Amino acid sequence: MRSLPNLKGLEAALVVRTDYSDERTWRDIEAELRLPWGEDEEFEARVHIVDDPVWAGAPPEELLAGLPATGGWVPVVFVADLTTMRHSHYALLAVDGDSDDGGDGDGDGDGDGDIVAAPLADTGGPAGAPSPDGRDGLPAGASFRLEPGAVQDVYGQLFIANIGFEDFVESAWSDSEHVLRSPY
Repeated sequence: MRSLPNLKGLEAALVVRTDYSDERTWRDIEAELRLPWGEDEEFEARVHIVDDPVWAGAPPEELLAGLPATGGWVPVVFVADLTTMRHSHYALLAVDGDSDDGGDGDGDGDGDGDIVAAPLADTGGPAGAPSPDGRDGLPAGASFRLEPGAVQDVYGQLFIANIGFEDFVESAWSDSEHVLRSPY
């Protein structure tokens, strides 16, 4: 089984590249991920990028399974997949890494990992997403799309538990393209 690097003590957003179809687009995405952020761009980007072809085509559940058990808490894994490379805003996939169900993201504790992936365009929200009235629950392992410029804010808010993953899902799905935009 493949495993991702130990992130203990890094306190950096984890971005894993799983698509290798367009090197130039990837370099643009990587540059955006490393830009300073904040209202006045006062914060240095803290990002750990896994750019290793061994992860080519890996589905989100395999990425979550590849997190080392003693590697520190990872609230979210950002994925640069084929959709990311083809989307005009380079919409990365954000996958909920904070699961209380055995770590596989499907809610049953059996370790088989079923991820609820968010497409870019749909008439409704992702499976299990909160309904407009907020009554439905969001399963662990749910996902949403976001611009590279939003990665640091999302990671930071999740890391300090200021905002929940489901709030970001809801925000992304309120956008016409179902992509969370940078607040700056």
